[in-house]
Amino acid sequence: MDDLGLFSLACLEIKLQEICQICVILIVPPDKSVLLCFDYTQRRLGLFESHKHNIHGDEIAVGQYDDISGFVRYLGHMLARDWHTGIPGRHISVLKKHI
Repeated sequence: MDDLGLFSLACLEIKLQEICQICVILIVPPDKSVLLCFDYTQRRLGLFESHKHNIHGDEIAVGQYDDISGFVRYLGHMLARDWHTGIPGRHISVLKKHI
Protein backbone atom coordinates (compact mmCIF):
# COMPACT_ATOMS: atom_id res chain seq x y z
CA MET A 1 0.00 0.00 0.00
CA ASP A 2 1.27 3.47 -0.89
CA ASP A 3 0.23 6.61 1.00
CA LEU A 4 0.23 9.77 -1.12
CA GLY A 5 -0.42 13.36 0.01
CA LEU A 6 -2.82 15.60 -1.93
CA PHE A 7 -2.52 19.33 -2.54
CA SER A 8 -5.44 20.17 -4.85
CA LEU A 9 -8.20 18.72 -7.03
CA ALA A 10 -5.76 18.83 -9.96
CA CYS A 11 -3.23 16.84 -7.90
CA LEU A 12 -5.87 14.18 -7.17
CA GLU A 13 -6.88 14.05 -10.83
CA ILE A 14 -3.27 13.51 -11.97
CA LYS A 15 -2.66 10.83 -9.34
CA LEU A 16 -5.84 8.94 -10.28
CA GLN A 17 -4.91 9.04 -13.96
CA GLU A 18 -1.47 7.65 -13.12
CA ILE A 19 -2.65 5.05 -10.63
CA CYS A 20 -5.78 3.28 -11.96
CA GLN A 21 -5.10 0.46 -9.49
CA ILE A 22 -7.71 -1.80 -7.92
CA CYS A 23 -8.78 0.52 -5.07
CA VAL A 24 -7.84 3.87 -3.59
CA ILE A 25 -8.93 5.07 -0.15
CA LEU A 26 -9.24 8.83 0.28
CA ILE A 27 -8.69 9.61 3.96
CA VAL A 28 -10.42 12.74 5.30
CA PRO A 29 -9.51 13.26 8.98
CA PRO A 30 -10.72 13.01 11.60
CA ASP A 31 -13.34 10.35 10.82
CA LYS A 32 -14.20 10.12 7.11
CA SER A 33 -13.02 8.07 4.18
CA VAL A 34 -14.19 7.23 0.67
CA LEU A 35 -13.27 4.22 -1.41
CA LEU A 36 -12.60 4.52 -5.15
CA CYS A 37 -12.76 1.21 -7.01
CA PHE A 38 -11.54 0.76 -10.58
CA ASP A 39 -13.14 -1.64 -13.09
CA TYR A 40 -10.68 -2.26 -15.92
CA THR A 41 -13.07 -4.18 -18.17
CA GLN A 42 -15.75 -1.45 -18.08
CA ARG A 43 -13.22 1.43 -17.82
CA ARG A 44 -15.25 2.82 -14.89
CA LEU A 45 -14.59 3.87 -11.34
CA GLY A 46 -16.97 3.85 -8.42
CA LEU A 47 -17.08 6.02 -5.31
CA PHE A 48 -18.25 4.53 -2.02
CA GLU A 49 -18.74 6.64 1.12
CA SER A 50 -18.15 5.38 4.66
CA HIS A 51 -21.66 5.87 6.00
CA LYS A 52 -24.27 3.15 6.34
CA HIS A 53 -27.75 2.47 5.06
CA ASN A 54 -28.97 -0.39 7.22
CA ILE A 55 -25.97 -2.76 7.18
CA HIS A 56 -24.55 -1.61 3.83
CA GLY A 57 -22.33 1.27 2.73
CA ASP A 58 -23.50 3.53 -0.04
CA GLU A 59 -22.30 3.88 -3.61
CA ILE A 60 -22.27 7.60 -4.34
CA ALA A 61 -21.16 7.86 -7.96
CA VAL A 62 -19.88 5.95 -10.96
CA GLY A 63 -17.67 7.58 -13.58
CA GLN A 64 -15.70 6.73 -16.70
CA TYR A 65 -11.90 6.63 -16.92
CA ASP A 66 -12.25 9.07 -19.81
CA ASP A 67 -13.83 11.67 -17.48
CA ILE A 68 -11.68 11.48 -14.35
CA SER A 69 -11.63 15.30 -14.38
CA GLY A 70 -15.43 15.48 -13.95
CA PHE A 71 -15.35 12.73 -11.36
CA VAL A 72 -12.74 14.60 -9.30
CA ARG A 73 -14.75 17.85 -9.53
CA TYR A 74 -17.80 15.96 -8.22
CA LEU A 75 -15.72 14.51 -5.36
CA GLY A 76 -14.41 17.98 -4.45
CA HIS A 77 -17.97 19.37 -4.47
CA MET A 78 -19.19 16.47 -2.29
CA LEU A 79 -16.40 17.03 0.27
CA ALA A 80 -17.17 20.77 0.45
CA ARG A 81 -20.97 20.33 0.62
CA ASP A 82 -21.24 17.33 2.95
CA TRP A 83 -18.09 17.49 5.09
CA HIS A 84 -17.14 21.19 4.85
CA THR A 85 -13.59 20.34 3.75
CA GLY A 86 -11.52 19.96 0.60
CA ILE A 87 -8.78 17.89 -1.01
CA PRO A 88 -5.68 19.84 0.14
CA GLY A 89 -4.00 18.15 3.09
CA ARG A 90 -5.76 14.82 2.55
CA HIS A 91 -4.13 11.51 1.69
CA ILE A 92 -4.89 8.59 -0.56
CA SER A 93 -3.82 5.06 0.20
CA VAL A 94 -3.38 2.94 -2.91
CA LEU A 95 -4.17 -0.74 -2.56
CA LYS A 96 -2.15 -2.74 -5.05
CA LYS A 97 -2.73 -6.21 -6.37
CA HIS A 98 0.07 -8.58 -5.48
CA ILE A 99 0.60 -11.53 -7.80
